[in-house]
Amino acid sequence: MGRFLLKSVLDGHPIGGGLGTFVFEFLCNHESRAFDATRPHYALQLLSNVDDILACAWRRMLDEPRDDELSALTMDAFDDSLPDEPLTRANVASSVVAGCKRKLLVDRRASLQALCDGFTFNGKLDLRLQLAQHRLADVALLLQGRVALSVDDLLGCFDWSTPHSSPAVGYLHELLRDGVLNLARRRLLLRWCTGLNALPADGLKQQITLRLADGDGNVDGRLPTVRTCYYEVHLPRYTSKAVLHERLDKVLVDFESGGGFGME
Repeated sequence: MGRFLLKSVLDGHPIGGGLGTFVFEFLCNHESRAFDATRPHYALQLLSNVDDILACAWRRMLDEPRDDELSALTMDAFDDSLPDEPLTRANVASSVVAGCKRKLLVDRRASLQALCDGFTFNGKLDLRLQLAQHRLADVALLLQGRVALSVDDLLGCFDWSTPHSSPAVGYLHELLRDGVLNLARRRLLLRWCTGLNALPADGLKQQITLRLADGDGNVDGRLPTVRTCYYEVHLPRYTSKAVLHERLDKVLVDFESGGGFGME
């Protein structure tokens, strides 16, 4: 997994969302700052990426403490290295932070270290030291890419400069510009066109080229195709935006389900 992350960085091929934020803290050699007893809400924020239900329960205990609820628990319920003493308003913050550390770091240290070893070629590269100079959000952006893909982001991925003899390309531009595709569909379209799970932090090095597919007959019955390695989309000469929308939606549904785009 660490080697995979490293190759993603070197190839400019972001992995998309999914990894918990604490992984980036660990890769940046900043795991200690994640568990500051004076900042329990930050530790809970990291935990919520892994176990949101538990994080919400602990956050409520911290923000809306009830003496009867606290007294029913002991500190070692959060981390067995803590004393078997009643939970109180005075020690709930430190107990919550210790619990977050147990869930995120202590119980997963071997896996995190293995990931880090792969990411740094067993310490031969000083990437952790280099990454430590940057904000956590920037490191996450480098590895995950721009997961929140806006309409303008997606429009900027395509090369609209080449004139075409069919209005089909214009239909696609209107479809994307009008925001008909939601965020999940926009990300899926990017992956279908490029193989990328997210847009790299600095955008695509090569824009997606739009070409008109050859062939006569019932063009509205045909599906658009892609050449992912070349970032090319081949559009049939559709007769309306509605037809293009329907055919593109079928392609994306089939793609998401692992099908063959409706073709034998």
